[in-house]
Amino acid sequence: MKRVAIDQSGCDQPKFINPFTDYGFKRIFGTELSKDILIAFLNSLIPEADIENLTYLNVEDLPVNRYRSRYVFDLLCQNSKQEYFLVEMQQARQMHFTNRILAYLSSLVERLMQPESEPGPLPERVGGRSEVVGGSDGEDRSKSIVDPAAGGQLSSRPSHDARYRMNRIYSISMLNYVIKDRYPDDYRWDVYRMDDKHHEKFGDMIREIYLEIPKFRLPLSECTTLYEKFLYVFKNLDLLDRMPKALQNQ
Repeated sequence: MKRVAIDQSGCDQPKFINPFTDYGFKRIFGTELSKDILIAFLNSLIPEADIENLTYLNVEDLPVNRYRSRYVFDLLCQNSKQEYFLVEMQQARQMHFTNRILAYLSSLVERLMQPESEPGPLPERVGGRSEVVGGSDGEDRSKSIVDPAAGGQLSSRPSHDARYRMNRIYSISMLNYVIKDRYPDDYRWDVYRMDDKHHEKFGDMIREIYLEIPKFRLPLSECTTLYEKFLYVFKNLDLLDRMPKALQNQ
């Protein structure tokens, strides 16, 4: 994360890349050289995901119809279990940011569920181009059925139930502002579809995680997980002269 410390005028410059800029965030998490950093961060944040490898996918989501504008994600990745990880960094306060994430997730679900055909894979990012990789979960979702429209011939269209199966999608949003003032000590939010009365989950295929970095106040000595140590660095980046010894080998 280091960068040049002194400019031509002799003035001190920041010693670390700012993760809250688009360039800095993608330099830290979004390159093949830094993929291990992203994997370590996500495994610490979501241990059950147990990520061994990630494929960076194309971040440009083109509209499926003329009534919607295109979306551009910060990072979109897929692991070997065909689970998807949408990673966003938001520096400036945005009133409807959670709605924006919902729109992103809805778009991904729409792309993953193609009801009239085999669910299509998402494009892999290859330089400035997009190429298709893999299937959506490695399983055969199609079912041979008699299609009256095809003159009674067998059709490989997915069955009614199979077309609505989907892969798990995680959304991870790192925010440099507070969205929940009411809870000053809670900086992490895990959001699912849930019943209000019984607090019972109604499906766990979509999970939203929000990290409010300004609320993070743990000293380094109390950071027990790798993602807490990441948040410590992000929160205190302007105050650090060098990377703390406890983090130099992580």
